[in-house]
Amino acid sequence: MKRFHAYIYTICALFSGALLSCTQDTTEDISFDATGRDVIYAKLSEDDRVQLNEKHQMTWTAGDTVFVVGYSNKVYKLQGYKFDGATGDRSGSFTAVPELDLYNNGSMYNEYSTNKEAVESAYWWRYDGDNNCPADFAVSPFRGFEVDWWEYLYCCSPNTAQQSYTAGSSDPNTNILVGESVDGKNFEFKNLLGFLRISLTGDKKVKSLVVTENTGAPIGGKFLFNIAKFVFEEVDENEILWKSIDNKTECFKSSSITLDCGDGVQLNGTPTDFYFALVPTVMEKGFSLSVNFTDGSTFVQGTNKEIDVQRNHIKPMKAIKTSDVVYRTITILHTGTTLSVPEITGAESVSGFINFGDGNTSILGLLTSYDYIDGLSSHEVIINARGANHIKFNGIEGITELDLTNF
Repeated sequence: MKRFHAYIYTICALFSGALLSCTQDTTEDISFDATGRDVIYAKLSEDDRVQLNEKHQMTWTAGDTVFVVGYSNKVYKLQGYKFDGATGDRSGSFTAVPELDLYNNGSMYNEYSTNKEAVESAYWWRYDGDNNCPADFAVSPFRGFEVDWWEYLYCCSPNTAQQSYTAGSSDPNTNILVGESVDGKNFEFKNLLGFLRISLTGDKKVKSLVVTENTGAPIGGKFLFNIAKFVFEEVDENEILWKSIDNKTECFKSSSITLDCGDGVQLNGTPTDFYFALVPTVMEKGFSLSVNFTDGSTFVQGTNKEIDVQRNHIKPMKAIKTSDVVYRTITILHTGTTLSVPEITGAESVSGFINFGDGNTSILGLLTSYDYIDGLSSHEVIINARGANHIKFNGIEGITELDLTNF
């Protein structure tokens, strides 16, 4: 598990996200003995057991930490709890970590959140007066809180635009869990995000993958979410805010998510799965995928079909073959500062990339024009396309030569 701060390093030990296994769910909901220690009990919701995938389960990981905020027995709580169980458990007890008692440690609390009075006021106005409200909320991983003018309590997300490969799972430090409790002791957790599964075959080693939403809509980044509204489902899924409240938190949205594979993941003839955790969204015009290999080469694939990624669901994509790929090539000699990018179409889905001749490339279909800023008078543009059989020029200004020999 990674550290994100020297003072509260254990808070990053997020549950295993979508840690996946093919065993049957034999979890039993058990009780615990809290005598002499501050203990809570947490489980993954019944819905999450079946919605993610009928053959896969989410599990906790040894040392995972959840952060509880609430008002139990007329006592405010801002407390981190560490999992007492073992990796693979679906439920169990969590014990309070004294160093993560942020409510009684003002310097730590002020660094990661708004002031105590703001959270107390938000909780009293919005949650404490309603008998239907949980006694406590919980979130993992913890990145701080914010309170808006309407006294709503928001949680901060990690940076979901940068993720790390985990075999058979999404990045455990990126997925977000939200829990609720009616008694301040027993919590049930839900996933906030959805999952996109990319499956690849081939003979190379993958260094990284980049998924880009074709319309530029945000699918990742750092954001705020209203934890109470998410629990009560008062709004569509989660009410994600890409802008901070009073600029307290660095928030940004990204239409791309990069999955870092570290030293590389070797492909073979059997599909290897790569999981992206992303905000629930409908990608109306699909997405583009760039697979970067350790040898410096790149494979590009995409779809313009609508892709619906729902909260707590895995959206699987058909396995993609990355070896022995044949591209049709178009070479253009262009002068001037603006290139009108031709439309490439085919009977089925077309994928590929454009090398603009100035050191920059783009996934096919994302741009209709390109502006050169390197000051050179001419460039050799190479278009590499798969599944293409038609080319349409919407403008030919600046094109001095056109080679369709390999198209």
